[in-house]
Formats: sequence, C-alpha cells, structure tokens
Amino acid sequence: MRLDAFESSAACVRDLDAREAETRRLFLDITRSSDTAMTISRAAQVDKMECLPDTVDPRGPKAK
Repeated sequence: MRLDAFESSAACVRDLDAREAETRRLFLDITRSSDTAMTISRAAQVDKMECLPDTVDPRGPKAK
C-alpha cells in the first residue's frame, strides 16, 4: 500500500487527475466514482485511490 500526503484536497484531486490521464494512455479500465476517488482495474489487480481528509486514518478503525 502506498500513501501520499498533500497540502490540500485540491492538490490530491489534481494528482488523481494526472494519474487518470496517464493510466488512460495505457488503456486500463478506470472508474472515477467521484472527484476524490478512482479505481483502476487490470487483469488480476484492482487499485483504489482516494483523497481522504487528514482526520481519517487510511488503515481503518483500530481493533477493540
């Protein structure tokens, strides 16, 4: 899992836009469910990219 940090939501969305343009040149299947979420499907792999606010832990909730 790769995590990136951005100064703002707009910067994250710009990064997703750039990744989408680059990925489309490779003719991979892309689903953009919102401005801040994108899924790339390949033969045996699915990558999901999301812009989350800094208050959300991308690892998920802690076990209790």
